[in-house]
Amino acid sequence: MNQHILSLDLGTTHSKAGLFTQDGSLIKVASRDVVTHHHPSGSAYFDPDELWAAVVDLITEVTRDIDTKEIAAVGIASMAETGLLIDNQSGEPRSPLIPWFDPAATSQAKILQQTGDPLVRFCRSGIRPNLKCGLAKLLWLQQGNPGLLKNATWFSTADYVAYKFTSNMATDYSLAGRTYAFRIDQKTWDEEWLEALGIQADLFPPAVPSGQPVGKVISEAASLTNLAQGTPVAICGHDHVCAAFAGVGIDTGRVFDSMGTAEALLGSLDKEALG
Repeated sequence: MNQHILSLDLGTTHSKAGLFTQDGSLIKVASRDVVTHHHPSGSAYFDPDELWAAVVDLITEVTRDIDTKEIAAVGIASMAETGLLIDNQSGEPRSPLIPWFDPAATSQAKILQQTGDPLVRFCRSGIRPNLKCGLAKLLWLQQGNPGLLKNATWFSTADYVAYKFTSNMATDYSLAGRTYAFRIDQKTWDEEWLEALGIQADLFPPAVPSGQPVGKVISEAASLTNLAQGTPVAICGHDHVCAAFAGVGIDTGRVFDSMGTAEALLGSLDKEALG
């Protein structure tokens, strides 16, 4: 009988793994530091191979005393705007993981701020353009190497780890919503907006609801982690949002203060059109 849930929280300062019973009781938790590297130019980055190695190590630690066939599913949450480009053919990274806090895309964010009607853009995306968003980072990468985006896919951190587990490309709505390329009103990539910027919508993976399985653990990942091949894997979303959902649920009368490397105040509202 599948009795356990394996959760991964991929943050700015630490990556963590937790093993839980299906009623939410914690069995074991482990953590690893995330190393921030710097290019000679001064811009920051995370090494995707280091991240994956840490995930493998964390899973090995928290599952050491159980039969991993008892794990019902793997769920992954992560920092939101940190992402990287993946080569569609080889599956290898074309860029390092660009942290949400790195200011390299400041000029591109200003371009986004000056492009399109601000109210229309907010009503579609739910956010205002800033240097953190994935679209600004992609324009920055494109400026440095115009061919870099061809036959590539942009992943958030959780998307990348899910891809390593399953070989399937996907993201969830909450992570997609931090790119400034996603229509939260329609839950689709904003093809019209992206075309105006010279970006193809297929640069982004399919977006699905948080917690929906995006694939199953493949043999290569199973051999590294000792997880059972075929275990379902889900992208569970933006870490702050996941914490708020766990803390206050959908109670519209409460606000959750999510404090990590960054701090965010989160609450829920009844669904309504922006504007």
